Amino acid sequence: MDRMTFIIAVLLIYMIYITYKHRDTFRKLSFLQNMGVLITFLVAIAIFGSLFYFGVNYLSDLSSSWFVDVIVKVVYAFFVMISGVIAFSAVVYKISNGLLPVQRNRQ
Repeated sequence: MDRMTFIIAVLLIYMIYITYKHRDTFRKLSFLQNMGVLITFLVAIAIFGSLFYFGVNYLSDLSSSWFVDVIVKVVYAFFVMISGVIAFSAVVYKISNGLLPVQRNRQ
């Protein structure tokens, strides 16, 4: 199994797990809202995954030191991941009329 197949399999398993875990919330949404959330998720993965892949490759070409290269990659990955989560959450909040993203119970 190559790396891309493994990543896709993990992503599909995670989607099934989240859907099962929050099935009551997804039942409250209409069919079009559910499809909108799914399409938004897939588009966000494609956009921010591409940003990460091409950005890391570009940044690694600029650096001559492996230590600086690792630091820059970690910082870049952090910012891409955070911006992806924020963008996805904002769009899904509007699609689902505030039902998603599901708030965690912190006690």
